[in-house]
Amino acid sequence: MSTTFDSSMLSITGAGHFAHELTTTSEFVDPRSASVFSPGSGADYQCAVSVDTSAAYTITVLLGQWGKVSLSSSQTGFIFNETNFAASPRLVQFSGTIPPGNFAVRANAGLAIENLSPGLHHVEYSGGFDNLDFVLQVPEPGVTGFLLTMSVLGIVRRQRRPIRTCK
Repeated sequence: MSTTFDSSMLSITGAGHFAHELTTTSEFVDPRSASVFSPGSGADYQCAVSVDTSAAYTITVLLGQWGKVSLSSSQTGFIFNETNFAASPRLVQFSGTIPPGNFAVRANAGLAIENLSPGLHHVEYSGGFDNLDFVLQVPEPGVTGFLLTMSVLGIVRRQRRPIRTCK
């Protein structure tokens, strides 16, 4: 994973994967019936960010099985929250604008193994996410003011022109 940022931009790129395998003997008794044992594995990335103005975001990620990506706010909940349960990868793309506030970006993949059925002595799972590209861009502070100033100057200039009359 790679995270870069400055005062006007946050960029996150990367991938994450997990895999686990459990093999037991025929004498194995699954102890999870007593809530003692729950094997699992995962890959997880989390980033907290605060913005003091509206900001534009874009995200593209290829979710493998058990892959998940989300953007959430402590004030308003999930902006998006996508999980791929299917075996085939799924491309996820979102873009939009978020208001000022505190946000969390999360990309992960993981799974805990369920109880082993009687006679089952081998389970194997894997999953992940690839090609994550998330960008959060805050507008340049001077651009809005500049455009507004130019519009106002244009209006004032038009009002100062002398009125011409036809003779």
